[in-house]
Amino acid sequence: MRNYKPKTPTQVEIDSARDVLRRAGFAVENLWCAEDVSYRYHCTKEQALKFANTALQNSHIMGEINFVIGEVAQAMNLKSKFNTPWL
Repeated sequence: MRNYKPKTPTQVEIDSARDVLRRAGFAVENLWCAEDVSYRYHCTKEQALKFANTALQNSHIMGEINFVIGEVAQAMNLKSKFNTPWL
């Protein structure tokens, strides 16, 4: 199939997909997409997705998220199941 271009999902389809993930236990209120990058930079959709995935998987970002999870748990008076605040 030459020149096949996948259909862009509608907002209803995106909301439905989020609902499926939410029901499966995923936090989905803060998802990033290619447009979050491409509106700032000249790049293809593929480059934008690679950019976003690389940025979000950065060890500093992951560390900060885990740190904040610990702070939120403490603020909510949640007890850790482990000897450390976050694993």
